[in-house]
Amino acid sequence: MRVPAGWMIAVALMNVAIVPSSARADDESKEALIHEMLELTGAGALGHQVLSSMLASFASSPNANPALLEKVKELARPEELLAMMIPIYMEHFDEATLAAATRFYKTPEGKKLIEGMPAITAAAMDAGREWGEQLATDAIAAIAGEQPSAPAAPPAAEPAPAPEPAKGGKKKGRK
Repeated sequence: MRVPAGWMIAVALMNVAIVPSSARADDESKEALIHEMLELTGAGALGHQVLSSMLASFASSPNANPALLEKVKELARPEELLAMMIPIYMEHFDEATLAAATRFYKTPEGKKLIEGMPAITAAAMDAGREWGEQLATDAIAAIAGEQPSAPAAPPAAEPAPAPEPAKGGKKKGRK
């Protein structure tokens, strides 16, 4: 029995319509868990923290432009960073992991971990900055130790080899 082409198209369209709606419901549930977890961990305020840190860094620069700093403050929408984080969590964690993490962050141990994270993060950033500065200092010193103090004179050019004499005394070319 042959199935009419119209029926096959209708079935295909129903599958396309049904699958995305269930996937959308799963995504919405997963996204809600991500929002909850980010709020529990204080990551919802991350945009404000990043903005404050960024503005302080810009302001300490010798070439700081006050008008630029004010414009950045005016245009900044810290909630945009949070929105950018959602797809990252969606990609890297499944719903079961997000649910377990959310449950953990609601426990006394999870809350204690959350309370300590700002100080730990700040200390880790300071340690990273110190490490990077020391690494750069060591690299500069190593390069300076490898380089001669005065530039070396360029090597003398070797003379070009003399042309070989023609064999048989005849020159090739015109007759």
